[in-house]
Amino acid sequence: MARKAKATITDALGRERSATRASWGKIKTQRSGRLQAS
Repeated sequence: MARKAKATITDALGRERSATRASWGKIKTQRSGRLQAS
């Protein structure tokens, strides 16, 4: 049971992490695009 709970927690964290990573990637690309444009 503890293992199952741990797996759910890690899965949720992983999803959150990938979501933040995706948003960070968008921000990074926007920033680099601006830097290259200027």
